[in-house]
Amino acid sequence: MGLFSIFKRSKGNLKGNVAFIGLGYAGKTTILNRLRSNEFVDDSIRTMGLNVDAFEYNGIKFSAFDLGGQETFRMIWEPYVSNAIAVVYVIDSSTPDLFEESASVLHNVLSYIPSNATLLILANKSDLAGPDTLDQIVSAFDFYKLQTTTNLARINIFYVSAKTGDQFEDAFDWLAESVTKTIVLQSKR
Repeated sequence: MGLFSIFKRSKGNLKGNVAFIGLGYAGKTTILNRLRSNEFVDDSIRTMGLNVDAFEYNGIKFSAFDLGGQETFRMIWEPYVSNAIAVVYVIDSSTPDLFEESASVLHNVLSYIPSNATLLILANKSDLAGPDTLDQIVSAFDFYKLQTTTNLARINIFYVSAKTGDQFEDAFDWLAESVTKTIVLQSKR
């Protein structure tokens, strides 16, 4: 039985936890709001600690943990990240002065992301950033080394805008496909 037939048979039963993390004001809550409503909502309030939500994307029911990015809240990330099938790490593309700090925070988190998890890095706010910003982010995060030296199932980066929706669907289509592969492989064990 091939991957497609397993996916088709069990698609309605696919579930997983996803943790949304990143520095404060990167747009984690705005991204989650767009996932639920498919439109930009300009009333996002800064997450203080944790917001728990749910959304469905391409037949997968996700329990979403939107974790505050301020330094005082990062200590609560580990239990949510370590129990996630996917981690969405959000970067504010409009603040290049924070790229190094954001990269350092991600590298600290890598040790407790499960090896079978998918890591989706979203360089958000592309509508506010300059033309070479994605190259700066790839360099600051040493993305190619990250892809080749971590033991995570899948890693990818997308340059998105939660406000305009640019590349949003591509990013979450990739996430859904990656998570589906992981769930199907786990169910075979």
